[in-house]
Amino acid sequence: MTFVVNLNGLVYGIYETIDLVRTNLMIILIYNLEKQNISVEKYENLYDYLSNSSFTEESLYIPELKDNFLDLDISVEKYNLERNGSCPLEKIMNHINWRFICLKKHMEKDSRVKITIPGENSENHQLGPPYYDDWKLVDMKNHHKLTSTLHQYISKKIKELEKIFGKERVRFGEVLFDNASKTSYQLWSANGINWDLPDGTEIPGKFQAEQMRFQDPGVFGIVVTPIYGYHSLVPEDYEQFIEK
Repeated sequence: MTFVVNLNGLVYGIYETIDLVRTNLMIILIYNLEKQNISVEKYENLYDYLSNSSFTEESLYIPELKDNFLDLDISVEKYNLERNGSCPLEKIMNHINWRFICLKKHMEKDSRVKITIPGENSENHQLGPPYYDDWKLVDMKNHHKLTSTLHQYISKKIKELEKIFGKERVRFGEVLFDNASKTSYQLWSANGINWDLPDGTEIPGKFQAEQMRFQDPGVFGIVVTPIYGYHSLVPEDYEQFIEK
């Protein structure tokens, strides 16, 4: 957890504890009192809040306190610090699960639908490896563990489809735009900004994205890298679709 204190539209300070936030809010109040930017009455009122021994994180959002700070152009924002790559991995794995749920539904609905996965087989697939270096940027220490977990998870999801639909409908090889159609899904390694574009849009990116060229039926991107974002990769009602 970290707190960002803003003053007059600019970042005043970044703090990891509520006590440091309180101390620096007091400093700002004293400064405003000395500059006569705040009345003694308002200062004492805010001081009473800040000096209370029961002051906690929740105290920051008491309406009266919050409104008085806003009058002085002071605000406090709260963020959850991501200290390693476990958070992006979890969110991307949720996305992968969602995408494979979608594939399963398409294949159940139309028996003509086949999918092509880059690589040789479920263990030696290429959904992810081109972008494995990207994971070093979010967690250098655990990079190998993160990418290994990602690879194994995708392998598991592929095997689940193989078990249901057989090897005739779950294929491996080179993925190409020219082979994509409503009954031929080409799976490719995507990122947070190119996996779900309007039909006909040119797909930006490298590696398999270059092979896909345009967003068309059967062009089926799966996000495998965290560097273009990972917080909005599943629908809001995703939880109700999770298969136990």
